[in-house]
Amino acid sequence: MKAAVISRYGSPDVLEIKEISKPEIGKDDILIEVHATSVNPVDWKIRSGSLKILTGRKFPKILGGDIAGIVVDKGQNVTLFNEGDEVFGKLNAFRGGAYAEYASVRSDQIAFKPRNLNFNEAATLPLAGLTAIQSLLDLGGLKKGKRVLINGASGGVGVVAVQFSKALNATVTGVCSSRNEELVKSLGADNVVDYNTVDISEMDQKFDIFFDVVAKSSFGKAKKVLDKGGIYITTVPNFTVMILGPVLNLFSSRKMEKIMVKSNPGQLKLMKEMVEAGDIVPIIDKVFTLSEIADAHREAEKGRTVGKIVVSIKD
Repeated sequence: MKAAVISRYGSPDVLEIKEISKPEIGKDDILIEVHATSVNPVDWKIRSGSLKILTGRKFPKILGGDIAGIVVDKGQNVTLFNEGDEVFGKLNAFRGGAYAEYASVRSDQIAFKPRNLNFNEAATLPLAGLTAIQSLLDLGGLKKGKRVLINGASGGVGVVAVQFSKALNATVTGVCSSRNEELVKSLGADNVVDYNTVDISEMDQKFDIFFDVVAKSSFGKAKKVLDKGGIYITTVPNFTVMILGPVLNLFSSRKMEKIMVKSNPGQLKLMKEMVEAGDIVPIIDKVFTLSEIADAHREAEKGRTVGKIVVSIKD
């Protein structure tokens, strides 16, 4: 099979298309013919070497955490899925494996693909959607009437977070650039703030959840606009949240958390149902082929992606 492989850390040029053996599967695993994947920030951070303390120096590596495709084989203990099923899901991004024509996954990493989406659209959702759901629902306690600020509302996680929050009848303020204001409004945001002209830490509004998707704010700034009992959630660990957070959370009425996203088949199923109900619509910025994976990384690293960058492998 063909796969995008790195044999060292570095620029997008280290991504090479090679012919390698199909992955083997165990008794609890599923072999998926991958039709599409997407590029997440963690992918190019791993490729660049900035996360090598977590990913080590064992090569070659196949990157990629999002997956959408068709079941072609399964282990003897797998009962829920059968050959021919269309599925989507999230692999462990640090282990990767999605930038390939075939991938081996555990059965608890996938769910049936939304019927109203093609593979490219479905590939935008697993990591972004699970990040949004676990941040807002599990950590933030999102429910009807909550006031949510989403910093980075037009990115891959942000577009899902806006739609998920509105589906639960929250009041949503999206933060993005002015060029993406109409998109974020169309996704349901009640208010949209341009970060180029407004200092969000100085706004008059108060929020129950400050979801810092792009990790470009801080708890120090966020707490100025958090109401009592509010929570600041970031997607990137930092000293304050990881080390001081557990201590400060014991005494402060305003909390801070770091999302550590995990595979969750129940939440993938919830996402599927919300997509089929029209509550969540995927947003695709650009589509690349597997042979164009280096260009896909270059585009992603610009930091201006609206929604997700997709890598179409079969279609």
